[in-house]
Amino acid sequence: GDGSFDAWWEWIPDNVVMFGDFPLSVGDRIYMEVDASSKTTGVAILENLTTGKKATHTFTRTPSTLCETDAEWIVEDFADNLAGFSDITFTNNSAVTSSGTVTPAGGTIINLAKEGTGPLETDCGIDGDDVYCKYIGNL
Repeated sequence: GDGSFDAWWEWIPDNVVMFGDFPLSVGDRIYMEVDASSKTTGVAILENLTTGKKATHTFTRTPSTLCETDAEWIVEDFADNLAGFSDITFTNNSAVTSSGTVTPAGGTIINLAKEGTGPLETDCGIDGDDVYCKYIGNL
């Protein structure tokens, strides 16, 4: 990889789609919101609080239905081994459901391993309403 990063969305089984015209830099603070108004419609909103840039995507013609029971914070590399990165923290996370508000507590952490089965490259976890991820691989 080239050490760059992008904001993207994905509605499985379709491929990942990058948010257009939404540049990111190390240290940027990003506000994220996803509203699933039904099992097949919704909106994703990103706002770069550092630069003031905003990007949205409205979902109207979706390839499958949502389970409406899953929220994910993802740090990954699609095709190459993960490049070293500074610590990342997703703060003040929650999901609102018909049953109330849930936080990351009790969520499942999946750390990345080199080539999928080698030594771990990330140490990610949950601290209250925050989700953090640290690079621990070899540079």
